[in-house]
Amino acid sequence: RRQLQRPIRVRYVDGKVEKIEAEKDDPEWSVNIKRGPLNLLQITRSPKNSELLDKDGREATSNVAFDKSRERLFRIMEPDVFGECETQYHIRDSQQEQNVQVVTKTKDFQNCRHRLEEYVSFMRGRAVRTNVREQHIQSAVQTRMRVISDRSRSERFLIQQSDCRGEQVFRPY
Repeated sequence: RRQLQRPIRVRYVDGKVEKIEAEKDDPEWSVNIKRGPLNLLQITRSPKNSELLDKDGREATSNVAFDKSRERLFRIMEPDVFGECETQYHIRDSQQEQNVQVVTKTKDFQNCRHRLEEYVSFMRGRAVRTNVREQHIQSAVQTRMRVISDRSRSERFLIQQSDCRGEQVFRPY
C-alpha cells in the first residue's frame, strides 16, 4: 500500500500523457497501477489528418462520418496503457451549457497495433495461437468525458468528469 501512495510526475500535453516519471525505487507494478487512471485523461479533440483512419476504402476523409458545428465523429489509432488501438471519438457541444462538450471515446481492442498483453499463471498449458483466442474474446472500453473548453484558445480545456466502462465478452463457440 505504501508504494501506491508514492507520487508520480506526469507530462500532459494537448490531451496526451507523454511521460510518466516515478521514484527510482517505486516498483513497476505500482507505476503500472498509477497509469490506469491517467488513461481517463487522454483525449484527442482535433486530430491531424495523418492520424485519421480510412479502412473502408472510400474517400480520404470517410472516417469523419460527420463534422457539423455542434458535433464531430472520427476514428484514429490512439496509444495508451493498453497499446495502440483503434479509437472512435464522438464529440458534441452541450445544448444546455456554453463551452461544454460531451466526448465519448470507444476503444476497439479487436483492431490494435502493439497491444500490450501479459499472462501470469501458476497453471501450465499449451499456448493458444493469437488469432484463435481473439475470435473468442471481444473487448471494448468506452470513456465518456465532460470537457469545458476555452473558446478563445482551443488548446486549453478542462476535463471536469471522466467515466469509463469496459466490456469483455467470451464466446467459446
